Amino acid sequence: MDKGRGATSIMAVLLAGFLVKGTVTGSSSAEGKKDGTTSSHSATMRGEGPWQASCKYWSSSKTSSEKDDGSSSIRTPCGSGEASWGIPGGKDAPDADPDISAIIATVPDPVHSHMALDFDRTIDSLLLAASDNRYLGSYYWLPWSTHAQMLTSSEGSSSSAAERQDEQSEIREQQPGLIILRYAPSPGDWEKTPDAIRRFSRAAYQRVVYLFLVAETPTLGVNGTQLQNAFRYETMLLASHKARLSMRLSPFGSQDSAVGKLSIIGPLYSGSAASLHAGIEAAKPGIEGEFKKSGVNTGVTVEIAGATGTRIAARELDPDEQCV
Repeated sequence: MDKGRGATSIMAVLLAGFLVKGTVTGSSSAEGKKDGTTSSHSATMRGEGPWQASCKYWSSSKTSSEKDDGSSSIRTPCGSGEASWGIPGGKDAPDADPDISAIIATVPDPVHSHMALDFDRTIDSLLLAASDNRYLGSYYWLPWSTHAQMLTSSEGSSSSAAERQDEQSEIREQQPGLIILRYAPSPGDWEKTPDAIRRFSRAAYQRVVYLFLVAETPTLGVNGTQLQNAFRYETMLLASHKARLSMRLSPFGSQDSAVGKLSIIGPLYSGSAASLHAGIEAAKPGIEGEFKKSGVNTGVTVEIAGATGTRIAARELDPDEQCV
């Protein structure tokens, strides 16, 4: 039985679809207060997390003095709070903002299930689909430690040391994974006008996709803490760096095609549909609030493209049949 290979092949098509055209499956203007999990964007980041990959990617565009002013106890060289991501621009220099698209993808849990091989195949498929659209893998950070690594680190350790190791793994796994995809212009793109050449040259480094990875299993559904943290980071990128939460129809096409949209690649399994829908509904008010601040008053349009196609999963993901 080669169900995993088939599912990941579908995932490659799904990501390619988002990068090229996208499929709208739901929209809403839900009202409500921000969920407690979407806390202040400026909360200080501590320990390991996806901001480490972001900090490393943008490190070449920052001087040593910009990376660390010596006044922060942050564990990355980029700074504290939002600065720990190392992204240039922001509220103080909006003209320097890079072109960021942020998307969430659900992947098989490689540690708390027997689907480590499916996880590898899914990541490979996502990267292959991205490369077909001229986006190449760059820095990444993953929250999952393999069983072999955990066993090796705990060999010869006391019970208290093993407990600390388990606690550290639990804290680490509260964060979503992150793969940064960098746009690579084709040779023909340089045979343009001077203005186009300037834009393409800038795109080679500053046009990126932040692909957040959230674990799921067929029985437990999506990892809710990872999902809400991924939504929180997307909201931060939207508020501080004008990031899109979907892909434009073409790399250099109008940004209007991605305005007000929230794209998610997943779920892989029907058993994850209900928990994914619940997570989206919980995070939607906060995301909608940031959209309104940027002038988008049409509500949040949710794009979901998953490998599961059962009728039950479809109804759980879109119970109001908003775009059926």
